[in-house]
Amino acid sequence: MILGAISLLGFSMGCGGEDLDPLGAHYNMHLVGVKDDCHSGDDEQTFEETDFVYSVTFPGGSDAVISLGGHSFARSSTLAGCSIDSYYSPVFKEEAPGNDDEHWVQWELEGTASFQQGGGGCGIEAEAFELMADYGIKEWGKTNVEVEPKNLDWIGIEIFRIVGMGESVTDLEINCEYHVMTTGVELSEE
Repeated sequence: MILGAISLLGFSMGCGGEDLDPLGAHYNMHLVGVKDDCHSGDDEQTFEETDFVYSVTFPGGSDAVISLGGHSFARSSTLAGCSIDSYYSPVFKEEAPGNDDEHWVQWELEGTASFQQGGGGCGIEAEAFELMADYGIKEWGKTNVEVEPKNLDWIGIEIFRIVGMGESVTDLEINCEYHVMTTGVELSEE
């Protein structure tokens, strides 16, 4: 259930570039789960989402707002050069279909990312290899990301943390986490 919530971030991801802010930077994203602390063994969840757009706008100073499908989902006040050192979402609530009022999960997102605009100069490839090492990924091909690290414009990690759940949810614990590698290519370069 939680990965369904994560895959939708509480709203439709949408494809393409409809309603993109002309002052923002826009990235065609591919997200891949790299760690599941909420399940073990055969119950571990896999995750992969592709073909949606992250938009990043810079409302002033060192602030950044990340949007998906025209809806902002995370904010940061720690923008430094080519890095968003940390961004955070509000708490989202995902309810399972059906008549059970106690089958819901609340989660929040925390992320970091390196990104570049205009095609270079930010060390994205090196960041990709560092993330691979951090998560024990030996070969890029095992990530299922088709774009090679040298051609990426966005690389990061998002951590989805469970912060609440209904009484009917028995297979998760509060504060368990899913780690998702985020990769992207700037739309103007596609």
